[in-house]
Amino acid sequence: GEEPLGVGASQQPERPGTADLTGSEEDRPRTCAILSPLAKQTAREAPSDGCARSGRVLKLQLLSTWGDMYYVGLTGIQILSASGSPLSLSPSGMDAHPRDLNCITGYHGDPRTLDKLLDEQNQTTEDCHMWLTPLDPEGTWLSVELGNEPVSVSAMIIWNYNKSMDDSYRGVKHIRVLLDDVEIS
Repeated sequence: GEEPLGVGASQQPERPGTADLTGSEEDRPRTCAILSPLAKQTAREAPSDGCARSGRVLKLQLLSTWGDMYYVGLTGIQILSASGSPLSLSPSGMDAHPRDLNCITGYHGDPRTLDKLLDEQNQTTEDCHMWLTPLDPEGTWLSVELGNEPVSVSAMIIWNYNKSMDDSYRGVKHIRVLLDDVEIS
């Protein structure tokens, strides 16, 4: 097969495989947050249970991919309340920089837009259910409004970009999470 853009065969990072609708839950890779020093410091201010944080806007800074130097994408996102139930999110409450591929001059009509992150079609290789955007060297981010009043957030589930094995290099590898502009992970 072809090598992903900017990644030589000897440099290819290990990454999770693509979605397997026939595989078991145990076969799927799991990740957990690694707190930065700043996030560890603010963790001392967390509620006594150490889990939930409250805020109005969750911002994800997409820091790196699994190897693609030009594009980054996700398939889905779900944010859980303090009780563990999914928060109701709206595409109108989402923003990103860059927004999607349609921001490229002379390019339009690509279906891989932000609203796809909420269509609940997360275990798929169909790119019409995914979001893809150019990587911006000055910063690529996604923000989600949680509500007009602070909302308690206990967890976030992210489904990475998963169109094919080659395109899985476009998935997010490193991410920084901020809640109301305070780094939490």
